[in-house]
Amino acid sequence: MSEQPIDSDGLETIADQGPPVASGAQTSVFAAVGDHIRRAASIDAAPKHLFDDERQFFATTPSGLTPATAFGRLLVWRRSLLALAVYALVPAIAMELISTLINMSQPGDNPFIGIQFLLALLNIGLLVGVYQAERRWSSWESSRKMLFGWWIVAFLGPFLVSLIPFRSLVGAGGRPDQMLVVGMVGALQYVIVLAPKALSLMPGLIRAALAMKQLFPSSGAPGWLVLVTAPIFVLFLFVVLIVPYQLSASPMLVVAIGFFIAAPVWLWRSARTLILPTTYDDVLEKLGAIRRVSMALNAVGAVCLVIALAQFFGDLDLSIADALQPVFAIVANVLVMTVVCLDIVANSVAHASVTPDPHAQQELSEQVDAFVAAVVATQPVPDPLAAEPEAPTTHDDD
Repeated sequence: MSEQPIDSDGLETIADQGPPVASGAQTSVFAAVGDHIRRAASIDAAPKHLFDDERQFFATTPSGLTPATAFGRLLVWRRSLLALAVYALVPAIAMELISTLINMSQPGDNPFIGIQFLLALLNIGLLVGVYQAERRWSSWESSRKMLFGWWIVAFLGPFLVSLIPFRSLVGAGGRPDQMLVVGMVGALQYVIVLAPKALSLMPGLIRAALAMKQLFPSSGAPGWLVLVTAPIFVLFLFVVLIVPYQLSASPMLVVAIGFFIAAPVWLWRSARTLILPTTYDDVLEKLGAIRRVSMALNAVGAVCLVIALAQFFGDLDLSIADALQPVFAIVANVLVMTVVCLDIVANSVAHASVTPDPHAQQELSEQVDAFVAAVVATQPVPDPLAAEPEAPTTHDDD
């Protein structure tokens, strides 16, 4: 049986939803890992499987809230995204802490070790915030505020720390050329730290836009958002990935850059089909084809990136964990950014109280019609008298 189209009625129940599920009845965040992965990666935002605490919540919540409403889909889908973010953050932070402790135990002064430890603490705070947000999934207001507070600290913290001149950490007694090399080393350290944060912005925003198109098929705003964001992401992605390529000169990294760039280009080309209002079944069919190609391109790019980083770090006598840590960090930050953007848009929809002015809508319609008429009027008009040249005829000699 096909799912029914959804509208914004479910979001109106935010203020009337019941209390969150008791902690004792909560399903563990590490339970049913496969179900969380399938729900988060599903084209259909409607959950195919509910956990026991989710069934209890929907059975006892007033206002007729069900998993088939827009708000019900949002609650369950974002919960799985938060659970996957926890799965990615745990190994990323573990490898970061191990690397930090190893560097602290080595003899000699490492001017970056203090900043590295501070950044690890910020990521631990993000993990705590994501975990608490997942635990409070049934109380959306509390969950989104908890997530946004910890995310903004963990996101902006590294950028503020990067304002500390690296050369000031090692003293200013060296020659100018030596201090230039020190500054270059510090810049590289900060790029490694900031890249996962920066790279999460655009893909998180695009994923949130695709999710909003699933929740509100009649809205054209998600399609416009993807259409504008994808080209910017291509340029931003190239600028960030060109740095490790210049350091490693790995052909495999060129292949990874090609696949990573192909994914947003594909989304940009496909975004035009998401602008027009459509039904829920139609949008599932369109998003299914779009996301399958995009996920395949990103998956191949990720494999090539890991291989390239493993080769590069192997030349530097570093472990494979050093190559996997930024990959896990990027995945975790993209998932968290997706939920944050989705919460911001959903909160705007839920609290929108402005009634559209019919006169303004009529004026907008007239402006659009005039614009389209002007575009058509400036197109070259084919000459109806111009006929295609006839094929030459041959006459047989009698």
